[in-house]
This record gives sequence, structure tokens and C-alpha cells, in this order.
Amino acid sequence: MTTTVADEDPQNPLLKAPSQEQRRLLEVIWEARQMEGVWPIYQYVQVTLHQGGVRPGAEALMTDCPWVRLGTGFAQYGWLWKGRGLGIPPAPDDLVGLTAVGLFHAGALYECNLFVSALARLASIAQAFKPSPREVQIVKVTGGEVSPYLFPRPPSLGIAAEDLQLLGDILRQEPSTLRYIDRTGGPVDGTWTLELDPYIQAYEGVRTLQDYADRLLVELSPPPPPAPAPILVSSLALSEALDYLNVIWLAWTKISLIPSSRFEVAAKLALNCATSTDFDSGISAICEVLDDLRPDGTASGHALERLGKYLTAQKLSPEAEPRVRSAIEDLEALYDLRVWRQHGVEKKGDRAALRLGLKLPTDEWGDAWNAVRARTVAALTVIREAADSLRSHSRGT
Repeated sequence: MTTTVADEDPQNPLLKAPSQEQRRLLEVIWEARQMEGVWPIYQYVQVTLHQGGVRPGAEALMTDCPWVRLGTGFAQYGWLWKGRGLGIPPAPDDLVGLTAVGLFHAGALYECNLFVSALARLASIAQAFKPSPREVQIVKVTGGEVSPYLFPRPPSLGIAAEDLQLLGDILRQEPSTLRYIDRTGGPVDGTWTLELDPYIQAYEGVRTLQDYADRLLVELSPPPPPAPAPILVSSLALSEALDYLNVIWLAWTKISLIPSSRFEVAAKLALNCATSTDFDSGISAICEVLDDLRPDGTASGHALERLGKYLTAQKLSPEAEPRVRSAIEDLEALYDLRVWRQHGVEKKGDRAALRLGLKLPTDEWGDAWNAVRARTVAALTVIREAADSLRSHSRGT
């Protein structure tokens, strides 16, 4: 079991090669731990780096060291730790120490191997544990029980007390064993007791510090966000949105935006969708209705283009104009979707599907149709609100 600095992996932020200044920061912390047998305070690290001509200062270097978030909370794990947390400016008396990954970058390869061998043994113990179906059992392991499975230096002398103590200090700061360790002995014998968490089994088979860092990144990654809940739209919502828009438009302009003959077509929009054929029919029905929009009372030209020009000419507010433009672009995407489905123009179809938040083709055509109806209702609502606002403004003047 060996760990070498040459194995650093730039793809894992924890294994990113430190800069010369960052490496010196880690070395200062580690050298103090070796000299004193305890982790140094921040003031020592700060002054030592400054006197050694290292710039920027300790706080800036600590801030720039890579870290990952522990799950979905605010706790962090990186190359080092300090008494009040990584996200809080250090106080002069804050303890500063290195994590297992930090020791790796500081060149403490023996200590890294010590930790990895201990972790492998703890994971094996957890794997062999037989839980009771009736009562909660707590598995505790002492440093003395783990030490025969470690790699001492030299092997004939066994694990030194100070090395066992350091191992306990490392385990106390690792997410794999965090909150489960308690040192019951003094600084001389280095005895400690670890309460095993079942999830430590995730580290079984870890053989190198790099392997541990990669496994750690997987374990610490927050779970993927849940799939968005399906958009629930009433089967009549689209017809109602068209009807409501037409009422507002008629009240504002004295012109019917949608000919009454087209409400029969709009009624098709309430039908369920179970197949790709149903989906295509629904898209065509929407486009048929949009084709007959008559913002100025005429049926010439591209209906959506005329609708956009008509609204823009009425001096929309700065807030309403981009929303209306986006809503009309959503409706225009339906035409591209129809062309794709009927004529196989894939470039337009891909662009339209992306804009409307669709993944096509799909096995869930009903969900896709529901999403299209929801997006269309939202677009029509934006246009209706703009028309209603213009109507209110014209009445006020």
C-alpha cells in the first residue's frame, strides 16, 4: 500500500496539485505537529509564513485551498481544518490542522498509509457486524484493536504511541469517521475509541489515499435533485386561457382576437394524449388556433408576427416588453415543433424542444403534452396580462 505525490489527480479538487505557497502552508502546519505533538494555533502559522516571505498571507492561502461541501449543509472538507470552521475568519488562538488529504499534499506519506490501513480495517469490522432485529447495538473499536493491522515503522517495534495518537486526531477530522471518535486516554498512550457508523462500509477496499479521496468525493456529493413534479394542468386550461385572452382583447380593442369558429378546434386541446400521434395532433391543433389570431381584425400575414408588432406599437412598459417577446417566441417554437414532427426538420425541432423544456422522443407522451399545454397557457397569460394593462392604461387616459 503506497501513496505517492505523483498520483495527484487534477479532476478531483481534493487531489489538485497545490501551488508552491499552498504547499508551504501545509508543511508549516505539519512541521509544527511533528515538533510539538499537537496541532499549532493560527498565529503561529500566520507569523511563520510571513517571516518566511510567503505571500499572500495565511488566511488568503487557507481560503484558496480546495474544499468540498459535506452533503447539502454548510460544513466543508478540504486540505486543512481550523477550530471555528473553514468559512469563518481565523482567530489567533484557533487550532489549525491537516486532514488526511492535507497530509498527503504535505508529503506525510507514512501517516497517510497509517490512516488508509486503519480505515480499511474499520470498514471490514463494520462489514462483518451482524445487527440484531430487536435492539440497537453500538460497535466500538479501540486504537489498540486496530493497531495490529497497521503498518508500523520499523515493523519490528509496532505502532508508536504518538503515531496512534496522531491517527486518532486524523480520524476525528475525517467525514468517514467524523463525530464518532472519543479519545479516552492521555497524550502519552494515544488510546482512543471509535464508534463505527454503518456507512463506513463505503470505504471498504480503499488501498491508497488517492482512492480514499475519490471515494470521499462520491460519498460527499449531494444527492441529485429530485425530478420536478409533473406539471398538472386542467384539461380545459388551454381553452380557458384562449377564451380569457379573447375576452380581454375584445374589451380592449373591440376586435375578436380569435374567430368563434376556432373554438371548436380549441376544444380538441382538452383531449388526453397517450401516443405520439395524439401529441402531434395536439400540437397541430394549437398551431391552427394561433394561425387564426387576428390582433388587428385581419387574417393576412403571419399571425404571431402581427400580434407582436401590434402589442409593441402600443408602447408596452419596459417590464412587459421582454416578457411578451419571450411569450411569443415560446408560441413560435410550437410551429418549429410541428414542422419537426411532420417533416423531420431536426435542427428546428431540437431548438424548439430545448426552449420548451422537452426531451423528445419520449415514452411519456402524456407528460410531454401536459408540459406543452402548461407552457402555452403561461405564454397566453403573459399576452393577456399585457393587453389588460394596456386596456387599463387607455381607460385611464
